[in-house]
Amino acid sequence: MTAIAAIELDPLERARGGDHDAFGQLVAAHQAMVFSIAFHFFGDRDRAADVAQDIFLQLYRNLD
Repeated sequence: MTAIAAIELDPLERARGGDHDAFGQLVAAHQAMVFSIAFHFFGDRDRAADVAQDIFLQLYRNLD
């Protein structure tokens, strides 16, 4: 095994390289926190879900 194979790349770096599964890992790891913060600001579950979705969409569009 090479040193590179032994080191797993950061999910953000993998997502930047086009790995859609890595982006899904980022979303899964942070969606509860993002939703919680949005809910704290808006006090409405539907609005918080929309805002969280928009945040992740913007992240995806601006990975570079």
